Amino acid sequence: MQHAAFHRRVNVFLYLNPSWDAAAWGGHLELWSRDMRRCVQRIAPLSNRMTIFSTTDFSYHGHVDRLIDR
Repeated sequence: MQHAAFHRRVNVFLYLNPSWDAAAWGGHLELWSRDMRRCVQRIAPLSNRMTIFSTTDFSYHGHVDRLIDR
């Protein structure tokens, strides 16, 4: 049986946290340059915010600072 070759091409993050204190707690999504030398964009995880971006071999994203239980 042949399976279709699916590829992930889009990332969608929807933040549902109602009272996030981004200044105190951090948690910003960071989008990094292709060479991973600099953070190009930081996006605060505010309630009802949606971030959509394409997924490639070099769409580096995440957050570098560890989140601590609040």
